[in-house]
Amino acid sequence: MLIGILLVWAVFILFMSTRSYQQQTIRPLLIKIANQINIDIPLPNVKVHYAGNNYDLQSNPYGFIEFTFRKSAHVFVYAVLTLLAHYLIRKKWGRSLYSYIIPLVFVVIVASIDETLQKYSVDRTSSPYDVLLDFTGGCIALLLMILIESFSRRRKV
Repeated sequence: MLIGILLVWAVFILFMSTRSYQQQTIRPLLIKIANQINIDIPLPNVKVHYAGNNYDLQSNPYGFIEFTFRKSAHVFVYAVLTLLAHYLIRKKWGRSLYSYIIPLVFVVIVASIDETLQKYSVDRTSSPYDVLLDFTGGCIALLLMILIESFSRRRKV
């Protein structure tokens, strides 16, 4: 069952890579929400440089929010992928080093395929920085899981 969930999650990630930017953008939704609630506050001067692009909250708030949302989604979906792979491997080999290394290798493979697919999708760009971000999401997931399990074991004692 867990392998099925893992495969469905990986296919979902790769499917999203084939969708065009226009099919995925959240800017129209952001603009609609902003118009409905009439946000009229000064925005802080927050700038991010990522993969050769600059994102500026003050000069392009919708672009900045969308960028933040998309990169957070990268971290989240690859964190889930890592945990699914980790628990699948852990069922077979227990808490061995394999159950930590293999999921991260799997994440790099899926993320690399993801970015390759994006290279050929309409209005999408691929970036090795995203593979690194996806790997980071996997590392964060494993670290949080280790901390939570460690804390849980201490509370039971």
